[in-house]
Amino acid sequence: MQQPGNVFSPGLREEIKCHILAKYHQDSERWQELFGQPEPMRSFLQRVVETYPEEQEALVKLLLPKIDRSDEAYRENLKAQQMRRDGIVFYTDLPVGLPDACGTFEDFHQEVKGRTVPTLVEALKAVRQWVSGVGSPILTLIGPPGTGKTHLSTAAGRYLEERGESVLFRREGDMMAEFRSAVPLGQVEEILRTLSSVPWLIVDDLGTANVGASGMLWELRDRLFDARWNGAGTWKGALRTLVTTNLRSKELPLRVSSRLRDTRWGNPIVGIDALDYRVHGGKA
Repeated sequence: MQQPGNVFSPGLREEIKCHILAKYHQDSERWQELFGQPEPMRSFLQRVVETYPEEQEALVKLLLPKIDRSDEAYRENLKAQQMRRDGIVFYTDLPVGLPDACGTFEDFHQEVKGRTVPTLVEALKAVRQWVSGVGSPILTLIGPPGTGKTHLSTAAGRYLEERGESVLFRREGDMMAEFRSAVPLGQVEEILRTLSSVPWLIVDDLGTANVGASGMLWELRDRLFDARWNGAGTWKGALRTLVTTNLRSKELPLRVSSRLRDTRWGNPIVGIDALDYRVHGGKA
């Protein structure tokens, strides 16, 4: 791992050294004479970020973990500033797209016909981690119809919306129709850019859209998943994507599948092996 001395300019290195020395020798008048009074991390970060804006990313990455819990709002504000600079969309005119009837995590049943299903337990745990910002930034739920995938995806969307996050929920068929409607209006690239850069995107029922012979629409979908894949896994907060599908992994479109199966950030696919609760009278 590179040390800060190899990353920052001489001026910023001196600022960091003085801050650390003052912080840890604050009882010594001699150290205070040399390096000044110890400064709260929040005001220190604010000052040096303004003075050395070109080095902000590396500086904030190094020092954000040092901020006390009382400074969480400031931490989130710094992260938001950085994400805006990276083109991540926080506020969008596009509707969230959640259905009126959304599931919740609390009413997601992990039993079918009175028996706990381990893969349902695993799926709920994985989605809860995903909305909490941990685990793989790209998470795919694979399983037959009626096994609770849409319940979990709408529960995730509802949870994020209530938390005030910028989230978009799209069934694949609705998303492709949105692209198609935007073509004559010349708004395709604008919609694609928003879907590509919103912090939280949920795509339900991947592989069920029927858009006829229009190769352009499939290309837009592929570009979307390329962008989500490229934006995942960064320290800045990551673009996080949740996908559900009835298709098996090997049946997914090749270009999309390679992005969804990328394991560099953890386990990106959870397979649900359960009976259709609509048919068998259980709940998932």
